[in-house]
Amino acid sequence: MEITEIGLLAIKAESAYGTDPTPAVGANLIPAARDSITYEVASTAVKRKALDGTMGMQPGFNALPNVTLKFRYELRGNRTDGVVADISAGASAQKVEIDPILQAANLDPTYTAETTVGGRNGYVIYKPKSYTTEGPSVTAYWWSALKLHKLFGGKVDLSMTWEAGQMVLMDVTIRGKYGVPVDTTFPTSGLSFLATKPQMFEGGAVGLDVTAPPFRRAQFDLANQIAMRANPVDSTGVAGFIITGRDSKGSVNFESVTEAAHPIFADWLVSKRKPFGVTMPSGSGVSGNRLDLQVGAELKSINYQNQDGQRVHDAQFDIVQTAFGDNTDLALKFY
Repeated sequence: MEITEIGLLAIKAESAYGTDPTPAVGANLIPAARDSITYEVASTAVKRKALDGTMGMQPGFNALPNVTLKFRYELRGNRTDGVVADISAGASAQKVEIDPILQAANLDPTYTAETTVGGRNGYVIYKPKSYTTEGPSVTAYWWSALKLHKLFGGKVDLSMTWEAGQMVLMDVTIRGKYGVPVDTTFPTSGLSFLATKPQMFEGGAVGLDVTAPPFRRAQFDLANQIAMRANPVDSTGVAGFIITGRDSKGSVNFESVTEAAHPIFADWLVSKRKPFGVTMPSGSGVSGNRLDLQVGAELKSINYQNQDGQRVHDAQFDIVQTAFGDNTDLALKFY
């Protein structure tokens, strides 16, 4: 018997695509929400219908085995006591714990070092990057109390939800090559978790090209398109996975105000790109545990909704660049 809430998840960057780097419970644990993990195996059904005088079928094959792993993560930095170096040092030596996941989503980090040692004003910004190879990938180990499941060559899609009075949440989807589950003793020693507590989305700021009306919830979907690469030379017929495209989008539920204060309909009609950003609280005591998201929003639809007796706009938008080739559509900053 297995209890749903008992499990462990470890994810580690691969140095070579599809090669197991052996994620460890002492260094690579990801504290996913307990009730959020799903592990889905899939295959291509190859059926046999030999002419044998009946209308039944013979056993066929489950070919091209692969795995989709999904989970939810509380977005946070890696601050400890405000003295020990963390991501606010602006160095890869202090990278955030989900760095392998973000990179496997083709989000590339650029580090800016603090101006003085201990100044705590450094940061890292993740932006989309295009690759002509598989790009960065991950191996995932999931212990389900009685078994160890493995996924290799994982590529990532993700979405983020920012809601007033809640933690900022990231929903992660990893597609990868199938590893045969093995019965194992559940690890209970040598476990190492980052103790940083996520911040609530309160006291932050919202950036817009005009004064932003209040909103309760904003959601951003990277919408990576992850495709399988078949190869009969591989022992499973699956060479791996690659991100072949991206259709990033989002939504936000602004309170309805005058067009003079927020020309949401006028901006929609002319397909205006609206720089939109959400920022966590700043100030003393939180360096190393702040995060901002900046996107370019092009409104696609605007609907009215009732939210606790208040009229709000349910605004759907595409995430777009400023100009050709500038990768300005999305930037996630930890600092």
